[in-house]
Amino acid sequence: MPGITRVLLVANRTVDSDEVLAALLERQAQGSISVTLLAPAHYDIASPRGKEAALRRLQTATDRLREAGIETEGVVGDPDPFTAVEAIWDPERFDEVIVCTLPEHLSRWLRLDLVRRVEHLTSRVRHVVAHERSPVSDESR
Repeated sequence: MPGITRVLLVANRTVDSDEVLAALLERQAQGSISVTLLAPAHYDIASPRGKEAALRRLQTATDRLREAGIETEGVVGDPDPFTAVEAIWDPERFDEVIVCTLPEHLSRWLRLDLVRRVEHLTSRVRHVVAHERSPVSDESR
């Protein structure tokens, strides 16, 4: 898509947060974007509970972003966030990555050093810290 920056946004519990919306609106103000939201499933992708929770959050987030005028699609990935990114990452498909985590004291992803690990795939990585918009009972991401 010429003229459109293709953004991969990796988030789970924060995918429908105000901070994600603000970051994407800020990014869109710099030029048109198309966003793929990647939400790793909760632990066991075969578990209906984990996949359903991710799908619910993705639906809420995609609806909200589309209402804000941001072209968006949602994808549920592997429970391991880095494995999920590796499975979808293609430099021909995406121009940049935004990794959205909970604050440091709550974020399992930061303890896994996810942002730095994604930077090994591409140098165009932005980290956004966010809070849950609608609490759910899944484990911290």
